[in-house]
Amino acid sequence: MIMVLAISTILGCSSTNWLTIWIMLEVNVLAMCSILTSNSKSMKKSETSTFMYYLIQVMLSIVIVTWVFYSMKENYATNLVVTMTILSKMGMWPMHGWYMKLISSLEMKQMSMMIIMTWQKILPVVLVTTIQTSQVLQTMVVIMVMGTILSSLARLNQKFEMKKIMAISSMNNNSWIVVSSLVSMSCMFSFLSIYSMTLVLTLSLMEKMSVKSKSLMKNFWLNTIMVANISGLPPLALFWAKILVIKAMMKSEMPSEMALTLMVSACLLMYHYLWMTINETTSTPEKSQMKTKSMKEKTTMVMVMSVSALSASMFMS
Repeated sequence: MIMVLAISTILGCSSTNWLTIWIMLEVNVLAMCSILTSNSKSMKKSETSTFMYYLIQVMLSIVIVTWVFYSMKENYATNLVVTMTILSKMGMWPMHGWYMKLISSLEMKQMSMMIIMTWQKILPVVLVTTIQTSQVLQTMVVIMVMGTILSSLARLNQKFEMKKIMAISSMNNNSWIVVSSLVSMSCMFSFLSIYSMTLVLTLSLMEKMSVKSKSLMKNFWLNTIMVANISGLPPLALFWAKILVIKAMMKSEMPSEMALTLMVSACLLMYHYLWMTINETTSTPEKSQMKTKSMKEKTTMVMVMSVSALSASMFMS
């Protein structure tokens, strides 16, 4: 099914026809359901997460098809509803509740979590870029602004839990991905590649660690590096990816207020995550429950710095 996922995405990206891209998106959904089922050890969890994902995607697809055939002609209302529905397929605000629940139900070591948070965002973004108009673009800018701010402030009173942090970070990065696609597709793929590498590092480290409770992690440096990496703290990888997007926005005709809002939301997200990490790791005097060897810690740090250096070189070029 990974091959089906890859082929359908490539065919969708290489097509300029709206209907073809949408069909490839639906093939992607079916392949993803199969991956969700095969990756889970628990049959009950597998059925729940797969059914949730399939039901949401089918309902949104029905809305798209019904609205397009009902309207039959291109206008602002049709384009806006279709655009919002497509963005909802990738967990964008305000239809993000199902996305948070789905990520929370998956296990860290599952490949399906990484695919949903990265690969499955490609075709919806490509589809949106084929139907945008100037009026829809202005509305999308407002939605991106609201999405970045609200995702930065989401669940401020929640306890430290890595999966929720990654889900909120993914929601915030959705806005960056969509905005970068409005600038250029090469900018979008560059940002998505850096974000994917960052996510792979975080998930692989979580898989290697033996933790009694994954919601309470007491290793200060590893926690700080992981959270700082996915929140975009300089000079780590996602920081340079976001600078790359801001730089591209400055060169294009995107409104400067949008760039300012993205930067403010990134700072809010960074502050919140680091505050949670420091508060959680210093609140209890218990010894670390982590059993990761120091060599693994060093290896992880080297990998994080390597990806950050690669991201910085992309920005400088």
